[in-house]
Amino acid sequence: MRAFILILLGVTAAVAQAIAGDIYIRDVTLIDGNGGAARSHMTVVVSGQRIVKIAPAASIRVPAAAEVIDARGQYLIPGLIDTNVHLSVIAGVEELAKYEDRMTDVILEAAQLSLKHGITTLRDSYGMLAPLRTVRDAIANGEVVGSRLLVAGNIVGWGGPFSKTFADKVPSSYFEERINDRFVEQAGEELVDMGPEQLRAAIRAYLAKGPDFIKYGATSHINGWMLFSPRAQTILVEETHRRGLLIETHAGSTEAMREAVLAGVDLIQHPEVLPVPIPDELVQLIGERKVICSLFPALDMRVPESPSEELSQSPARAPTGWEQRQARAKKLMSHTWRENARKLIASGCIVSVATDAYRHHSPEFDRAAEPDEEGLRPGSGTLLAIERLVDLGMSPAQALVAATRNGALACGALDKFGTIEVGKYADLLLLRNDPLASIRNIREQVLVMKQGQVIDRDRLPTRPIWSVTP
Repeated sequence: MRAFILILLGVTAAVAQAIAGDIYIRDVTLIDGNGGAARSHMTVVVSGQRIVKIAPAASIRVPAAAEVIDARGQYLIPGLIDTNVHLSVIAGVEELAKYEDRMTDVILEAAQLSLKHGITTLRDSYGMLAPLRTVRDAIANGEVVGSRLLVAGNIVGWGGPFSKTFADKVPSSYFEERINDRFVEQAGEELVDMGPEQLRAAIRAYLAKGPDFIKYGATSHINGWMLFSPRAQTILVEETHRRGLLIETHAGSTEAMREAVLAGVDLIQHPEVLPVPIPDELVQLIGERKVICSLFPALDMRVPESPSEELSQSPARAPTGWEQRQARAKKLMSHTWRENARKLIASGCIVSVATDAYRHHSPEFDRAAEPDEEGLRPGSGTLLAIERLVDLGMSPAQALVAATRNGALACGALDKFGTIEVGKYADLLLLRNDPLASIRNIREQVLVMKQGQVIDRDRLPTRPIWSVTP
Protein backbone atom coordinates (compact mmCIF):
# COMPACT_ATOMS: atom_id res chain seq x y z
CA MET A 1 0.00 0.00 0.00
CA ARG A 2 2.89 2.38 0.76
CA ALA A 3 4.14 2.02 -2.81
CA PHE A 4 0.70 2.84 -4.15
CA ILE A 5 0.53 6.00 -2.03
CA LEU A 6 3.88 7.09 -3.46
CA ILE A 7 2.50 6.63 -6.95
CA LEU A 8 -0.46 8.86 -6.06
CA LEU A 9 1.84 11.74 -5.16
CA GLY A 10 3.18 12.49 -8.60
CA VAL A 11 2.19 10.23 -11.42
CA THR A 12 -0.60 12.27 -12.96
CA ALA A 13 1.56 15.18 -14.04
CA ALA A 14 4.23 12.81 -15.35
CA VAL A 15 1.94 10.68 -17.47
CA ALA A 16 -1.03 12.63 -18.77
CA GLN A 17 -0.85 15.85 -20.68
CA ALA A 18 -3.03 18.43 -18.96
CA ILE A 19 -5.46 20.21 -21.26
CA ALA A 20 -4.88 23.96 -21.18
CA GLY A 21 -7.38 24.74 -23.93
CA ASP A 22 -9.43 23.13 -26.65
CA ILE A 23 -7.90 20.45 -28.84
CA TYR A 24 -8.68 20.26 -32.55
CA ILE A 25 -8.09 16.88 -34.20
CA ARG A 26 -8.06 18.19 -37.74
CA ASP A 27 -8.78 16.62 -41.12
CA VAL A 28 -9.15 13.04 -39.87
CA THR A 29 -11.13 10.10 -41.23
CA LEU A 30 -13.75 9.46 -38.56
CA ILE A 31 -15.02 5.97 -37.64
CA ASP A 32 -17.46 6.78 -34.86
CA GLY A 33 -18.18 3.27 -33.47
CA ASN A 34 -21.81 3.09 -34.58
CA GLY A 35 -21.04 0.85 -37.55
CA GLY A 36 -21.69 3.34 -40.33
CA ALA A 37 -19.39 4.42 -43.13
CA ALA A 38 -16.18 6.27 -42.34
CA ARG A 39 -16.29 10.07 -42.84
CA SER A 40 -13.20 11.66 -44.32
CA HIS A 41 -11.85 15.18 -43.80
CA MET A 42 -13.53 15.71 -40.42
CA THR A 43 -12.43 17.75 -37.43
CA VAL A 44 -13.21 16.73 -33.86
CA VAL A 45 -13.04 19.39 -31.16
CA VAL A 46 -12.31 18.39 -27.56
CA SER A 47 -12.89 20.77 -24.66
CA GLY A 48 -11.95 19.56 -21.21
CA GLN A 49 -13.04 15.94 -20.93
CA ARG A 50 -15.64 15.93 -23.70
CA ILE A 51 -16.20 16.13 -27.41
CA VAL A 52 -17.90 19.45 -28.17
CA LYS A 53 -17.99 19.57 -31.97
CA ILE A 54 -17.68 17.29 -34.99
CA ALA A 55 -17.83 18.84 -38.45
CA PRO A 56 -16.20 18.84 -41.89
CA ALA A 57 -12.69 20.25 -41.58
CA ALA A 58 -13.35 22.95 -44.17
CA SER A 59 -16.22 24.36 -42.10
CA ILE A 60 -14.29 24.84 -38.85
CA ARG A 61 -12.11 27.85 -38.05
CA VAL A 62 -9.33 26.90 -35.65
CA PRO A 63 -8.53 29.59 -33.03
CA ALA A 64 -4.91 30.66 -32.89
CA ALA A 65 -4.58 29.58 -29.24
CA ALA A 66 -5.99 26.10 -29.77
CA GLU A 67 -3.90 22.96 -29.74
CA VAL A 68 -4.03 21.29 -33.15
CA ILE A 69 -3.40 17.66 -33.94
CA ASP A 70 -2.91 17.37 -37.68
CA ALA A 71 -4.47 14.00 -38.51
CA ARG A 72 -4.47 14.10 -42.30
CA GLY A 73 -4.42 10.59 -43.70
CA GLN A 74 -5.11 9.07 -40.27
CA TYR A 75 -8.15 7.40 -38.69
CA LEU A 76 -9.98 8.20 -35.45
CA ILE A 77 -11.91 5.53 -33.54
CA PRO A 78 -13.37 5.42 -30.02
CA GLY A 79 -11.26 4.15 -27.16
CA LEU A 80 -11.46 0.37 -26.90
CA ILE A 81 -13.29 -1.55 -24.16
CA ASP A 82 -12.58 -4.99 -22.67
CA THR A 83 -15.60 -6.40 -20.87
CA ASN A 84 -13.91 -9.23 -18.95
CA VAL A 85 -10.54 -8.88 -17.26
CA HIS A 86 -9.01 -9.89 -13.92
CA LEU A 87 -6.52 -7.27 -12.80
CA SER A 88 -5.84 -8.58 -9.32
CA VAL A 89 -4.09 -11.91 -8.89
CA ILE A 90 -6.82 -14.57 -8.86
CA ALA A 91 -4.93 -17.87 -8.67
CA GLY A 92 -1.68 -19.50 -7.59
CA VAL A 93 -0.41 -19.81 -4.04
CA GLU A 94 3.01 -18.36 -4.86
CA GLU A 95 1.67 -15.38 -6.78
CA LEU A 96 -1.02 -14.58 -4.22
CA ALA A 97 1.54 -14.78 -1.42
CA LYS A 98 3.98 -12.60 -3.36
CA TYR A 99 1.51 -9.86 -4.23
CA GLU A 100 -1.13 -9.97 -1.48
CA ASP A 101 0.20 -6.82 0.20
CA ARG A 102 0.81 -5.02 -3.12
CA MET A 103 -2.43 -5.80 -4.89
CA THR A 104 -3.21 -2.14 -5.62
CA ASP A 105 0.15 -1.80 -7.38
CA VAL A 106 -0.52 -4.96 -9.40
CA ILE A 107 -3.97 -3.74 -10.44
CA LEU A 108 -2.74 -0.27 -11.40
CA GLU A 109 0.06 -1.71 -13.53
CA ALA A 110 -2.41 -3.87 -15.47
CA ALA A 111 -4.73 -0.88 -15.95
CA GLN A 112 -1.84 1.23 -17.24
CA LEU A 113 -0.63 -1.46 -19.65
CA SER A 114 -4.16 -1.65 -21.00
CA LEU A 115 -4.35 2.12 -21.51
CA LYS A 116 -0.94 2.02 -23.20
CA HIS A 117 -2.58 -0.15 -25.90
CA GLY A 118 -5.63 2.07 -26.38
CA ILE A 119 -8.04 0.25 -24.06
CA THR A 120 -9.67 3.13 -22.22
CA THR A 121 -12.24 1.12 -20.24
CA LEU A 122 -12.04 -2.25 -18.44
CA ARG A 123 -14.67 -4.34 -16.69
CA ASP A 124 -13.07 -6.48 -13.99
CA SER A 125 -15.49 -9.33 -13.41
CA TYR A 126 -13.66 -11.26 -10.66
CA GLY A 127 -11.07 -10.18 -8.14
CA MET A 128 -10.44 -8.66 -4.72
CA LEU A 129 -13.07 -5.96 -4.33
CA ALA A 130 -11.27 -3.72 -1.80
CA PRO A 131 -8.05 -3.05 -3.77
CA LEU A 132 -9.99 -2.90 -7.03
CA ARG A 133 -12.19 -0.17 -5.54
CA THR A 134 -9.11 1.73 -4.35
CA VAL A 135 -7.52 1.80 -7.80
CA ARG A 136 -10.85 2.43 -9.56
CA ASP A 137 -11.48 5.49 -7.42
CA ALA A 138 -7.93 6.82 -7.72
CA ILE A 139 -8.17 6.65 -11.52
CA ALA A 140 -11.63 8.20 -11.55
CA ASN A 141 -10.47 11.05 -9.31
CA GLY A 142 -7.48 11.80 -11.55
CA GLU A 143 -4.95 10.85 -8.88
CA VAL A 144 -3.36 8.23 -11.14
CA VAL A 145 -3.57 7.39 -14.84
CA GLY A 146 -5.04 4.15 -16.10
CA SER A 147 -7.93 2.66 -18.00
CA ARG A 148 -11.33 3.47 -16.54
CA LEU A 149 -12.34 0.59 -14.24
CA LEU A 150 -15.69 -0.97 -13.45
CA VAL A 151 -15.39 -3.75 -10.89
CA ALA A 152 -17.56 -6.61 -9.67
CA GLY A 153 -15.38 -8.15 -6.95
CA ASN A 154 -16.42 -11.68 -6.12
CA ILE A 155 -18.45 -13.90 -8.41
CA VAL A 156 -21.49 -14.23 -6.17
CA GLY A 157 -21.97 -17.83 -5.08
CA TRP A 158 -18.31 -18.78 -5.51
CA GLY A 159 -15.97 -19.32 -2.59
CA GLY A 160 -12.67 -17.79 -3.67
CA PRO A 161 -9.57 -19.19 -5.42
CA PHE A 162 -9.23 -22.10 -2.98
CA SER A 163 -12.81 -23.35 -2.98
CA LYS A 164 -14.93 -26.13 -4.41
CA THR A 165 -16.81 -23.77 -6.70
CA PHE A 166 -13.68 -22.19 -8.20
CA ALA A 167 -10.98 -24.88 -8.11
CA ASP A 168 -12.69 -28.04 -6.83
CA LYS A 169 -10.70 -27.93 -3.61
CA VAL A 170 -11.01 -26.82 -0.02
CA PRO A 171 -8.55 -24.44 1.68
CA SER A 172 -5.70 -26.32 3.30
CA SER A 173 -4.09 -23.49 5.28
CA TYR A 174 -4.88 -20.30 7.11
CA PHE A 175 -3.36 -18.39 4.18
CA GLU A 176 -5.78 -19.97 1.69
CA GLU A 177 -8.72 -19.28 4.02
CA ARG A 178 -7.65 -15.64 4.34
CA ILE A 179 -7.34 -15.23 0.58
CA ASN A 180 -10.79 -16.77 0.09
CA ASP A 181 -12.23 -14.30 2.59
CA ARG A 182 -10.65 -11.35 0.76
CA PHE A 183 -12.38 -12.43 -2.43
CA VAL A 184 -15.73 -13.52 -1.04
CA GLU A 185 -16.72 -10.48 1.08
CA GLN A 186 -19.67 -12.45 2.55
CA ALA A 187 -21.07 -13.21 -0.91
CA GLY A 188 -19.79 -16.73 -1.42
CA GLU A 189 -20.97 -20.32 -1.40
CA GLU A 190 -23.22 -19.79 1.62
CA LEU A 191 -25.64 -17.77 -0.57
CA VAL A 192 -26.48 -20.87 -2.59
CA ASP A 193 -28.22 -22.43 0.42
CA MET A 194 -30.20 -19.35 1.43
CA GLY A 195 -33.94 -18.90 1.21
CA PRO A 196 -35.44 -15.93 -0.67
CA GLU A 197 -35.38 -13.33 2.08
CA GLN A 198 -31.92 -14.29 3.30
CA LEU A 199 -30.62 -14.09 -0.24
CA ARG A 200 -32.15 -10.66 -0.76
CA ALA A 201 -30.50 -9.39 2.40
CA ALA A 202 -27.15 -10.91 1.47
CA ILE A 203 -27.00 -9.46 -2.04
CA ARG A 204 -28.14 -6.07 -0.75
CA ALA A 205 -25.29 -6.14 1.77
CA TYR A 206 -22.81 -6.94 -0.98
CA LEU A 207 -24.19 -4.23 -3.26
CA ALA A 208 -23.64 -1.75 -0.44
CA LYS A 209 -19.89 -2.46 -0.61
CA GLY A 210 -19.63 -0.58 -3.90
CA PRO A 211 -19.29 -2.92 -6.87
CA ASP A 212 -20.16 -1.36 -10.23
CA PHE A 213 -22.01 -4.47 -11.40
CA ILE A 214 -22.76 -7.97 -10.18
CA LYS A 215 -21.52 -11.23 -11.60
CA TYR A 216 -22.90 -14.47 -10.19
CA GLY A 217 -22.16 -18.10 -10.80
CA ALA A 218 -25.12 -19.82 -12.43
CA THR A 219 -22.78 -22.82 -12.30
CA SER A 220 -19.46 -23.52 -10.62
CA HIS A 221 -16.25 -22.62 -12.40
CA ILE A 222 -15.03 -26.05 -13.41
CA ASN A 223 -18.24 -27.82 -14.40
CA GLY A 224 -21.86 -27.22 -15.31
CA TRP A 225 -23.36 -27.93 -11.90
CA MET A 226 -26.11 -25.38 -11.35
CA LEU A 227 -25.70 -23.33 -8.16
CA PHE A 228 -28.75 -21.07 -7.95
CA SER A 229 -32.34 -22.07 -8.61
CA PRO A 230 -34.38 -20.10 -11.15
CA ARG A 231 -36.12 -18.25 -8.31
CA ALA A 232 -32.79 -17.41 -6.65
CA GLN A 233 -31.40 -16.11 -9.94
CA THR A 234 -34.45 -13.89 -10.33
CA ILE A 235 -33.85 -12.45 -6.86
CA LEU A 236 -30.24 -11.62 -7.69
CA VAL A 237 -31.34 -9.88 -10.89
CA GLU A 238 -34.16 -7.95 -9.20
CA GLU A 239 -32.01 -6.62 -6.38
CA THR A 240 -29.18 -5.59 -8.71
CA HIS A 241 -31.50 -3.86 -11.16
CA ARG A 242 -33.17 -2.09 -8.24
CA ARG A 243 -29.81 -0.39 -7.64
CA GLY A 244 -29.65 0.64 -11.29
CA LEU A 245 -26.73 -1.71 -11.98
CA LEU A 246 -26.19 -4.43 -14.57
CA ILE A 247 -25.87 -8.10 -13.72
CA GLU A 248 -24.11 -10.88 -15.58
CA THR A 249 -23.44 -14.57 -15.14
CA HIS A 250 -20.95 -17.34 -15.65
CA ALA A 251 -22.90 -20.35 -16.90
CA GLY A 252 -21.14 -23.57 -17.81
CA SER A 253 -24.17 -25.45 -19.10
CA THR A 254 -26.89 -24.68 -21.60
CA GLU A 255 -29.69 -25.15 -19.09
CA ALA A 256 -28.12 -22.88 -16.48
CA MET A 257 -27.55 -20.27 -19.19
CA ARG A 258 -31.16 -20.52 -20.30
CA GLU A 259 -32.40 -19.97 -16.74
CA ALA A 260 -30.11 -16.96 -16.36
CA VAL A 261 -31.47 -15.39 -19.55
CA LEU A 262 -35.05 -16.00 -18.38
CA ALA A 263 -34.16 -14.45 -15.00
CA GLY A 264 -33.19 -11.25 -16.81
CA VAL A 265 -29.39 -11.05 -16.87
CA ASP A 266 -27.87 -8.30 -18.96
CA LEU A 267 -24.72 -10.12 -20.06
CA ILE A 268 -23.26 -13.61 -20.27
CA GLN A 269 -19.53 -14.08 -19.98
CA HIS A 270 -18.06 -16.40 -22.64
CA PRO A 271 -21.41 -18.01 -23.58
CA GLU A 272 -19.62 -19.97 -26.29
CA VAL A 273 -17.50 -21.87 -23.75
CA LEU A 274 -19.77 -24.88 -23.35
CA PRO A 275 -19.06 -28.63 -23.51
CA VAL A 276 -21.70 -29.03 -26.24
CA PRO A 277 -22.96 -27.03 -29.25
CA ILE A 278 -25.17 -24.16 -28.15
CA PRO A 279 -28.81 -24.91 -29.07
CA ASP A 280 -30.49 -22.78 -31.72
CA GLU A 281 -33.37 -22.13 -29.32
CA LEU A 282 -30.97 -20.68 -26.72
CA VAL A 283 -29.25 -18.50 -29.30
CA GLN A 284 -32.64 -17.17 -30.38
CA LEU A 285 -33.62 -16.46 -26.76
CA ILE A 286 -30.37 -14.59 -26.11
CA GLY A 287 -30.97 -12.48 -29.21
CA GLU A 288 -34.62 -11.75 -28.40
CA ARG A 289 -33.76 -10.67 -24.86
CA LYS A 290 -30.84 -8.54 -26.16
CA VAL A 291 -28.44 -10.16 -23.71
CA ILE A 292 -24.86 -9.11 -24.37
CA CYS A 293 -22.49 -11.94 -25.30
CA SER A 294 -19.03 -11.18 -23.93
CA LEU A 295 -17.06 -13.47 -26.25
CA PHE A 296 -13.62 -14.85 -25.55
CA PRO A 297 -12.21 -15.17 -29.09
CA ALA A 298 -8.55 -15.54 -28.10
CA LEU A 299 -9.52 -18.77 -26.34
CA ASP A 300 -11.78 -19.93 -29.16
CA MET A 301 -8.94 -19.68 -31.69
CA ARG A 302 -6.24 -21.59 -29.78
CA VAL A 303 -6.28 -24.75 -31.87
CA PRO A 304 -6.55 -25.57 -35.60
CA GLU A 305 -9.90 -25.46 -37.35
CA SER A 306 -10.49 -29.18 -37.63
CA PRO A 307 -11.01 -31.22 -34.45
CA SER A 308 -9.84 -34.32 -36.31
CA GLU A 309 -6.37 -33.07 -37.25
CA GLU A 310 -3.55 -35.48 -36.49
CA LEU A 311 -1.70 -34.93 -33.24
CA SER A 312 1.85 -33.69 -33.62
CA GLN A 313 4.58 -35.93 -32.28
CA SER A 314 6.90 -34.71 -29.57
CA PRO A 315 10.52 -34.66 -30.75
CA ALA A 316 11.50 -36.64 -27.67
CA ARG A 317 8.77 -39.31 -27.68
CA ALA A 318 5.34 -40.16 -28.96
CA PRO A 319 2.46 -39.08 -26.71
CA THR A 320 0.98 -41.70 -24.42
CA GLY A 321 -2.54 -42.97 -24.96
CA TRP A 322 -3.82 -40.78 -22.11
CA GLU A 323 -2.09 -37.71 -23.58
CA GLN A 324 -3.58 -38.43 -26.98
CA ARG A 325 -7.09 -38.67 -25.50
CA GLN A 326 -6.59 -35.42 -23.56
CA ALA A 327 -5.28 -33.61 -26.64
CA ARG A 328 -8.18 -34.84 -28.78
CA ALA A 329 -10.65 -33.79 -26.10
CA LYS A 330 -9.12 -30.31 -26.01
CA LYS A 331 -9.30 -30.01 -29.79
CA LEU A 332 -12.91 -31.16 -29.84
CA MET A 333 -13.84 -28.77 -27.03
CA SER A 334 -12.13 -25.78 -28.62
CA HIS A 335 -13.72 -26.60 -31.97
CA THR A 336 -17.11 -26.55 -30.22
CA TRP A 337 -16.33 -23.19 -28.62
CA ARG A 338 -15.32 -21.74 -31.96
CA GLU A 339 -18.46 -22.95 -33.69
CA ASN A 340 -20.61 -21.65 -30.83
CA ALA A 341 -18.98 -18.23 -31.16
CA ARG A 342 -19.58 -18.22 -34.90
CA LYS A 343 -23.22 -19.14 -34.39
CA LEU A 344 -23.76 -16.30 -31.88
CA ILE A 345 -22.07 -13.82 -34.23
CA ALA A 346 -23.96 -15.00 -37.31
CA SER A 347 -27.28 -14.81 -35.45
CA GLY A 348 -26.80 -11.09 -34.80
CA CYS A 349 -26.50 -11.32 -31.01
CA ILE A 350 -24.95 -8.30 -29.31
CA VAL A 351 -21.26 -9.14 -28.91
CA SER A 352 -18.63 -7.41 -26.80
CA VAL A 353 -14.92 -8.14 -26.52
CA ALA A 354 -13.39 -10.07 -23.61
CA THR A 355 -10.00 -11.53 -22.78
CA ASP A 356 -10.34 -13.01 -19.27
CA ALA A 357 -6.82 -11.54 -18.88
CA TYR A 358 -5.25 -12.86 -15.70
CA ARG A 359 -1.87 -14.37 -16.63
CA HIS A 360 -0.05 -11.05 -16.59
CA HIS A 361 1.46 -11.56 -13.12
CA SER A 362 3.55 -14.54 -14.19
CA PRO A 363 7.36 -14.16 -14.33
CA GLU A 364 7.03 -15.65 -17.82
CA PHE A 365 4.98 -12.62 -18.89
CA ASP A 366 7.31 -11.37 -21.61
CA ARG A 367 8.75 -14.74 -22.58
CA ALA A 368 5.39 -16.35 -23.38
CA ALA A 369 5.10 -16.83 -27.12
CA GLU A 370 2.06 -19.07 -27.46
CA PRO A 371 -1.15 -17.50 -28.85
CA ASP A 372 -3.23 -18.25 -25.75
CA GLU A 373 -0.62 -16.54 -23.58
CA GLU A 374 -0.74 -13.37 -25.68
CA GLY A 375 -4.52 -13.43 -25.50
CA LEU A 376 -4.39 -13.31 -21.70
CA ARG A 377 -2.15 -10.24 -21.48
CA PRO A 378 -3.55 -6.82 -20.55
CA GLY A 379 -3.68 -4.46 -23.51
CA SER A 380 -2.21 -6.49 -26.35
CA GLY A 381 -4.54 -9.38 -25.50
CA THR A 382 -7.53 -7.14 -26.08
CA LEU A 383 -6.21 -6.14 -29.50
CA LEU A 384 -5.74 -9.81 -30.36
CA ALA A 385 -9.31 -10.58 -29.25
CA ILE A 386 -10.69 -7.84 -31.52
CA GLU A 387 -8.71 -9.20 -34.46
CA ARG A 388 -9.97 -12.70 -33.83
CA LEU A 389 -13.58 -11.60 -33.94
CA VAL A 390 -12.91 -10.99 -37.63
CA ASP A 391 -11.42 -14.48 -37.89
CA LEU A 392 -14.70 -15.76 -36.42
CA GLY A 393 -16.86 -14.09 -39.06
CA MET A 394 -17.24 -10.40 -38.23
CA SER A 395 -16.35 -7.62 -40.61
CA PRO A 396 -13.77 -5.14 -39.30
CA ALA A 397 -16.58 -2.59 -38.81
CA GLN A 398 -18.57 -5.07 -36.72
CA ALA A 399 -15.51 -5.93 -34.62
CA LEU A 400 -14.95 -2.23 -33.90
CA VAL A 401 -18.58 -1.84 -32.82
CA ALA A 402 -18.15 -4.84 -30.50
CA ALA A 403 -15.02 -3.27 -29.01
CA THR A 404 -16.48 0.20 -28.55
CA ARG A 405 -20.23 0.79 -28.67
CA ASN A 406 -21.19 -2.66 -27.39
CA GLY A 407 -18.54 -2.47 -24.70
CA ALA A 408 -20.13 0.75 -23.47
CA LEU A 409 -23.52 -0.99 -23.46
CA ALA A 410 -21.99 -3.67 -21.24
CA CYS A 411 -20.84 -0.90 -18.90
CA GLY A 412 -24.30 0.69 -18.83
CA ALA A 413 -22.59 3.87 -20.01
CA LEU A 414 -23.29 4.33 -23.72
CA ASP A 415 -24.49 7.84 -22.88
CA LYS A 416 -20.96 8.66 -21.62
CA PHE A 417 -18.52 6.89 -23.94
CA GLY A 418 -18.16 4.14 -26.52
CA THR A 419 -18.82 6.22 -29.66
CA ILE A 420 -17.47 9.50 -31.02
CA GLU A 421 -20.38 11.87 -30.55
CA VAL A 422 -20.84 15.38 -29.22
CA GLY A 423 -21.28 15.43 -25.45
CA LYS A 424 -19.47 12.17 -24.76
CA TYR A 425 -16.11 11.71 -23.10
CA ALA A 426 -13.18 12.18 -25.45
CA ASP A 427 -11.96 8.58 -25.32
CA LEU A 428 -10.19 8.48 -28.67
CA LEU A 429 -7.67 6.37 -30.52
CA LEU A 430 -5.83 7.81 -33.54
CA LEU A 431 -4.57 5.19 -36.00
CA ARG A 432 -2.00 5.44 -38.74
CA ASN A 433 -3.86 3.13 -41.15
CA ASP A 434 -7.46 2.18 -41.92
CA PRO A 435 -8.88 -0.44 -39.51
CA LEU A 436 -11.80 -1.06 -41.89
CA ALA A 437 -9.33 -2.21 -44.53
CA SER A 438 -7.55 -4.49 -42.06
CA ILE A 439 -8.51 -4.92 -38.43
CA ARG A 440 -4.81 -5.47 -37.64
CA ASN A 441 -4.38 -1.72 -38.11
CA ILE A 442 -5.75 -1.16 -34.60
CA ARG A 443 -2.17 -1.85 -33.53
CA GLU A 444 -0.87 1.14 -35.57
CA GLN A 445 -1.62 3.68 -32.84
CA VAL A 446 -0.50 7.28 -33.14
CA LEU A 447 -2.27 8.74 -30.10
CA VAL A 448 -4.39 7.59 -27.16
CA MET A 449 -6.73 10.06 -25.45
CA LYS A 450 -8.86 9.34 -22.40
CA GLN A 451 -11.36 11.93 -21.18
CA GLY A 452 -9.56 14.64 -23.08
CA GLN A 453 -6.08 13.78 -21.79
CA VAL A 454 -3.41 12.79 -24.30
CA ILE A 455 -1.63 9.85 -22.74
CA ASP A 456 2.15 9.66 -22.68
CA ARG A 457 2.26 5.96 -23.49
CA ASP A 458 6.05 5.78 -23.29
CA ARG A 459 5.81 6.39 -19.53
CA LEU A 460 3.41 3.50 -18.90
CA PRO A 461 3.48 1.61 -16.66
CA THR A 462 4.83 4.26 -14.33
CA ARG A 463 6.29 1.82 -11.81
CA PRO A 464 6.68 -1.69 -13.23
CA ILE A 465 6.47 -4.48 -10.69
CA TRP A 466 5.74 -7.66 -12.60
CA SER A 467 6.07 -6.65 -16.26
CA VAL A 468 8.91 -5.74 -18.53
CA THR A 469 7.70 -2.96 -20.78
CA PRO A 470 8.06 -3.92 -24.47
